[in-house]
Amino acid sequence: MTITADDRSGLDEVQNRIEKDYKNNAENDAAYVYQETDENVFGTTAKKFAVQYKSKNVPYTLNEYLFAKNGIVYTVRLRINDAVKTDEQWKRLNTALQSLQFTDK
Repeated sequence: MTITADDRSGLDEVQNRIEKDYKNNAENDAAYVYQETDENVFGTTAKKFAVQYKSKNVPYTLNEYLFAKNGIVYTVRLRINDAVKTDEQWKRLNTALQSLQFTDK
C-alpha cells in the first residue's frame, strides 16, 4: 500500500494526469487492461482504477483510489503480486485501506 498526499494540485489536475497514464499504457500494450469506476470511500466519492497486469512477467493486481479530503488530494494504491494474493491477504489490504482516518488541516 502506498499513499500520497498533494496539497498543491487540484483533484481535476491529478485525475487528468492519472487517467492519461492509464490510457497511454493501454494504448501501448493490448494486454494492459484497466477499469475506472466511482466508489464511495471515507465519506467522499473516489475515482478507482483497477488493473490486472504483468510486470517483468510477474502478474499483479492493483487498485488505485483518487479522492480529495479537507483540501488535500490523496492517491492510495493497493498492489499485490498474484502469486501471494490469497483471499485473506487481499482482505487484509482492504481492511488496512478502510482503517485510514483523515483529520482536518
